[in-house]
Amino acid sequence: MAQRRSSKAAATADKISGLPEDVLCHILSLFTTKEAVATSILSKRLSHLWRYLNNIDFTDIEVYSSESNSRFNDSVYSVLVSRDTAAATGSHFINSFSLDIEYDSNIFFSIFMWDYSDLDDGIVPILPIAIFTCKTLVSLDLRHFSDDSLTIELFKSLSFPNLIRADITQSMCRYFPLKALSTSNFLCLDTFLLYTQARDVYQVSQPQSPYENIPIFHNLTYLELHNSWHLILQVLHHCPKLQNLKIYEESYAAMGIEDNQENWVDPEFVPQCFLSHLRTYTILNNAGPQSQLMLGKYILKNANSLQTMTISSESEKRKLSECPKASATCQLLVNDPGLWKQYSLSW
Repeated sequence: MAQRRSSKAAATADKISGLPEDVLCHILSLFTTKEAVATSILSKRLSHLWRYLNNIDFTDIEVYSSESNSRFNDSVYSVLVSRDTAAATGSHFINSFSLDIEYDSNIFFSIFMWDYSDLDDGIVPILPIAIFTCKTLVSLDLRHFSDDSLTIELFKSLSFPNLIRADITQSMCRYFPLKALSTSNFLCLDTFLLYTQARDVYQVSQPQSPYENIPIFHNLTYLELHNSWHLILQVLHHCPKLQNLKIYEESYAAMGIEDNQENWVDPEFVPQCFLSHLRTYTILNNAGPQSQLMLGKYILKNANSLQTMTISSESEKRKLSECPKASATCQLLVNDPGLWKQYSLSW
């Protein structure tokens, strides 16, 4: 009976081996990297195909001891070295690389410290440095990274010429080269520390503007900021095609700014996106009602194509409904907790 089962399994494996290579690669792509590698023992034909997979992922990894760290290093290193050897003979490039790891920070070192140049020193590398200057990357999501010199140096070297979307949710944007994001059309930045740094520059009276190095985001249509109007107005001048703006207002008290109308100053020039592109404006987490009101009035007065404005309260709605507007079709949305109410603005 056992021999019959073995023969049946061998026959099934032979049928699979007879499939075209692209079909086999597609089947393997449905498995995790660990599962795909495990198929190499089923037949000689399958022994190498996992090396050509375009998506590499390591999920549910736990590293809580030196032994498990060593096993992780050995296995991932083996996969990547085998993968790179195969890719060197063809056009099987990596489309995505994913790590999902639970680890003890005292045991497991930052992946940014691993580099192929360490091979000569006998240190096990994991990620090639080319990952951080990827010319074909279209989506970037960064969060929970440390504030250390290694991270800062890494960020300075980032270059993504084809980037479409970036989500940077850790408050470390002051170290991030915005030029690396200039091709994106969807951008989310938590820029509270960027603003704090700018305020410090102002306080020590250094003549150079903290915003001079902001690049022009020629393709950007969606922008989400966690900041005050001080930075927002500066950034808008660098987003000529912006269509959707969302702001999560930070606490003015935390930034040491008094929230009053005297703090508001109309920009000398109207941002280009206001003239024909801006469609929606949303502000959430109301923490500075006076400055929020002034910014809302300014946008209503100058955004010719604005379709909707979403604010935080009924009282803001009443005040803004009395303001002049550039767009005859603009609607005001009030963000009540747990409830959205829509109002048409008609003056």
